[in-house]
Amino acid sequence: EADSNQDNIVEGAEVRGLFDQSGLDPKELAVIWALCDSNAAGRLTLEEFVCTMHIVARRREGAEIPAVLPPELSNAVCHLATEYRSISSPPNPLSPTLSTRGDFGMGQAGVSPWIITPEEMDMYC
Repeated sequence: EADSNQDNIVEGAEVRGLFDQSGLDPKELAVIWALCDSNAAGRLTLEEFVCTMHIVARRREGAEIPAVLPPELSNAVCHLATEYRSISSPPNPLSPTLSTRGDFGMGQAGVSPWIITPEEMDMYC
């Protein structure tokens, strides 16, 4: 929905209304955008957009904005985005369905607040 021109890139103007609805301070939203816009292009790829929305959602729940993009979040988003693209494309019998695992990058260290579930990925896409 956020990619109104369907170019697989989310521009700031395309998400302004969505960000306004978040209730977060515009300065916090700018920090989150900068954190997730990995190449400072001023626009977001699918992976960057999902990371942005996940951090916005966690911030709304009271989490602090991380100083750096949590690797467990970026790893999970990259993995799930690959799966999302494969199931959004024409059917391929060899393509997996979305994983229900939520331990990307965590190993036995525990559960991170930055882990993203397939359900959240679907919500953001």
